[in-house]
Amino acid sequence: MAASPNTSFDKIHDATKHLLLQNHHHDGLKFAFTKMVTDALQVSHSLHVAPHNPTQRHPTPSTYTFSSAFLGPHRPAPGEFSPIVTALMDTEGNMQTSVSGDLTPALKGKVSAQASGPTDWQALQVELDYKGSDFVSSLKLVNINPLIGTGICCLNYLQRLTPRLSLGGEFTYQQGPIGINGVPVLGGKYETEKTATGVSLSLHGLLQITTMRAVSEKLALAADLDINLMQGRSVAAAGAVYRFKTSSVHAQINSDLVCGVMLERQLLGPNVTLTLCGSVDHSENKSAFGIGFNINM
Repeated sequence: MAASPNTSFDKIHDATKHLLLQNHHHDGLKFAFTKMVTDALQVSHSLHVAPHNPTQRHPTPSTYTFSSAFLGPHRPAPGEFSPIVTALMDTEGNMQTSVSGDLTPALKGKVSAQASGPTDWQALQVELDYKGSDFVSSLKLVNINPLIGTGICCLNYLQRLTPRLSLGGEFTYQQGPIGINGVPVLGGKYETEKTATGVSLSLHGLLQITTMRAVSEKLALAADLDINLMQGRSVAAAGAVYRFKTSSVHAQINSDLVCGVMLERQLLGPNVTLTLCGSVDHSENKSAFGIGFNINM
């Protein structure tokens, strides 16, 4: 019997997304400081100074964010903790908190909430993840209110058919003031020791194909193709990551003529990192540049 998949259905594209620059790029100045106060308590301070752009009608504000995490004593696997309690607050009044942990060896649960003020609750989400002998299933409930009949329910399932191939699907049911909407998605993932390919197709005609390949210990390549079959529009992106001894370089280009590159370098060992990133949108004649410092203690 094949072992259960390594990820759930909603993460079949994550191996490629982790390599593509569009998921790491930022503009302006970012500074982050993270420290383990005790063996169970971690705190983090981050500051984002947004660049000044006089052409934007609603410019991005500069923000300071404080976050903390309590790491429970249970260690289900190396590098994992249970339970985990996190809290976050920024200068814009946004607050987030979550509690997650192992309910049984095969079942994990998580409850998270988000608000933009003392009385403006934006989201309340409950997640359950079950890992069987050869499958993974997840259930998400978002803003469920039985009194007025609103909320979002998302159920996904991924079955491993062979050691390399997994197939599954996801169904999202949403009920609100504008009516009822259900969106099914089918897809799968094929992976080897050096490659991973994911394919998903929704009923609304959204097709996504991602693939990555570890060419060597230093070089990895990735590609992403998103097609809207209903509108007849598609966007393709290709990227590469090259890792040196104390640094790494990300580069990417897409079919909209957006090019980007990012350099990450360790300054004083692995705990202090400098990030330089830039991008140019040739179709709209726009550019962005970012600098980041990350300190972990």
